[in-house]
Amino acid sequence: MEIRTTINTLGYAGLIPFSITAGLIWFEISTPIADELFAFASYSALILSFLAGILWGRSLGAREETKPVLTLISSNAFVLLAWLCLLLLSHSPVMSLALLAAGFVILLTIERGLLAELFPGLHHYYKYFRFSLTALVVAAHILVLVALTR
Repeated sequence: MEIRTTINTLGYAGLIPFSITAGLIWFEISTPIADELFAFASYSALILSFLAGILWGRSLGAREETKPVLTLISSNAFVLLAWLCLLLLSHSPVMSLALLAAGFVILLTIERGLLAELFPGLHHYYKYFRFSLTALVVAAHILVLVALTR
């Protein structure tokens, strides 16, 4: 299987848990397995941390002039943000989900700024691929936020 096909398949398959849990929350369907809101938020925090980890890994092999120290610090900041959002979830779910959504947008912005330095030789399609995934993830967050505030 071509790497691009694998990346697309894994990336879009990663949207399935967002879609299922957002749908359950929107349609107010309970499951005996887990709290739907916690399932959505915890998956969101995991994916945000996973994406931040990519920055960490890419920084390890980066040239000094690409400011890898700043990238390493921001990578850790996103993980701490994701954790904070989980801690906030029971007290302020709207704040928690809004911060998670913002985290995805900010991380994408950082990635785009560092694309050439940290991801040399990466195909242009990846930039659009990441944008579309982030847009769909943020849309799921907005759907859940609307469901919580209606």
